[in-house]
Amino acid sequence: MLCRTFAAAIVIAAACAIAAPSPAMAAPAAVKVTFVHPERFNDDDFRYRFTPRERAAAVSELTGYIVRAAQSLLKPGASLRIEILDFQRAGIYNPLLGNAANVRILKDITPPRITLRYQLTGGGKPQSGRETLTDMNYLMNPSARFSGDPFVYEKALLADWLRKIAAR
Repeated sequence: MLCRTFAAAIVIAAACAIAAPSPAMAAPAAVKVTFVHPERFNDDDFRYRFTPRERAAAVSELTGYIVRAAQSLLKPGASLRIEILDFQRAGIYNPLLGNAANVRILKDITPPRITLRYQLTGGGKPQSGRETLTDMNYLMNPSARFSGDPFVYEKALLADWLRKIAAR
């Protein structure tokens, strides 16, 4: 009789554990990213060099990256809205290079720069504002040096900013 009661208690406890939502099963943070008129950004690629299809692919790649990074850093149930107002990639093109005019020249004076507006709610004190992100030391990033990602410096800049607002 004692064994049956004990077994029944284990079955009930297991059923409750399965039915009860765990923190890992909680809804991830809701993240919405909007690029406001990317064809008007100061960056040469977005404004002049990208075709509409290439621009849409770049926006899609960056949006996906921001959403994944934010969801991994923010508390479940949080809500983050980001509007990218301007996006300037690291480096510049030098038209004097002839055949190599499609190569970005990276210098200390050409850091990535992103202007955005954001609103974060849930999981603590609400935050909002407009910020211009830049990293004057972007050339010191050793993992970016051999990366084939065309947005490696910008993604590192966004990840650093997301870590900061998630920790506030």
